[in-house]
This record gives sequence, structure tokens and C-alpha cells, in this order.
Amino acid sequence: MIAHYSRRLLKAATGSHTAAAALSSVTSMESTASALLRPTVLLAALNGPLLPGLSAPPLTPAEQKTLADLSRL
Repeated sequence: MIAHYSRRLLKAATGSHTAAAALSSVTSMESTASALLRPTVLLAALNGPLLPGLSAPPLTPAEQKTLADLSRL
């Protein structure tokens, strides 16, 4: 059950500031693990990511060119 909640929370953190902030706070040892059980964090995990996933990396044209040049090497 803990593993399932952790997976849900990690996925929610990709598009939820509440979930991401709680995870960051716990992993950086600023808060105890009980911070992941606050009602707002539980709700964020239940709702999942609020922002849509990216269809491609958010790269500028210059960055895309650099990657294309590097892949030719």
C-alpha cells in the first residue's frame, strides 16, 4: 500500500506543485515523512497530475540544433 501511494504521489508531483513541494521538502530532510500524509498532499496524490504531460522536451531551436549536431558525431 505504501509503495502504491508513493508511485501515485511521484506521478502527481510531475504536474502538482503541492505534491512536488511535499516530496522535495521530505527528500531534502526539511520535513518529516508525515508531511506526505497531510490532507492537501493526500488530495494531490488522489487527483494525480493537474498539468498535462509534455509531448516533447521543451527545447529552444538553438538547443535542438545543438542536439542534432551532437547526434551526428
